[in-house]
Amino acid sequence: MSTFGERLRDALKKRGVKSIDLADSLGVSKSTVSFYLSDRTFPNKEFFVILKRIIPDLNLNWLLTGIGQEFEKSIIDSNAINIEVKALKTRERELTDALVNMSRLIAQPQAQQSKLKGVLNTGNFLQIGGRIFCAPKHTVIGTPQFTH
Repeated sequence: MSTFGERLRDALKKRGVKSIDLADSLGVSKSTVSFYLSDRTFPNKEFFVILKRIIPDLNLNWLLTGIGQEFEKSIIDSNAINIEVKALKTRERELTDALVNMSRLIAQPQAQQSKLKGVLNTGNFLQIGGRIFCAPKHTVIGTPQFTH
């Protein structure tokens, strides 16, 4: 069975937290954290409050006793968040590229600006009265239908 210090070291390593960063967060010296990791001293209750802020999904019961799972299941699915972040970054690049291309076309002589209409017709941009508005990729831009 592992010790408190071994479990703490394992949790810090898995979450990428360095002992010096933990010491800074706790307001203690690196040697104090080293004493925790080597089981020479046992931390006070403030340690656990701060540790839980640093590693929110750490199961404190496991840390203290070795019983249970090391990390609690997160309410938020981090994999789904990572996928969404990648999609947003891709979309940001697409919009940035489109704006750069539009800027280049606007800066060119009037004869070249006919190409701008192709960019505006992609569904990403809408021109109203000489102003250009950005629309989300999947937004359908059309004539509104009014009923009486």
